[in-house]
Amino acid sequence: MIKLQSPVMIAGLFCKACEEMANILKNTGKPEQAEDYLKQAESMRKTISEHGWDGEWFLRAYDSYSRKLGSTKNDEGKIFIESQGWCILGGVGLENGYAKKALDSVRKHLATRME
Repeated sequence: MIKLQSPVMIAGLFCKACEEMANILKNTGKPEQAEDYLKQAESMRKTISEHGWDGEWFLRAYDSYSRKLGSTKNDEGKIFIESQGWCILGGVGLENGYAKKALDSVRKHLATRME
């Protein structure tokens, strides 16, 4: 059985959750704690950019053998919508163009025409 490790989608969700917690803490008079959450989010964004970017979009995960899932190199399951959405909602790739590239890849590989 292959077990998924380091799901990139969950890492993007973590970044978004950190931002939301920081907003709550700021609004409840706890700016130091808010700053800690923002630092954690930024650290995760850097990790995702370094290990979760596949060149055209964000990976889905690594399996227990350190193989990429949701990669351009996969025969099947090359791109997953959830990874793109959560990473972008979590602010990953906004400063380096990865977010736009990921959305362009979603449009190219996953979007279907509505008639």
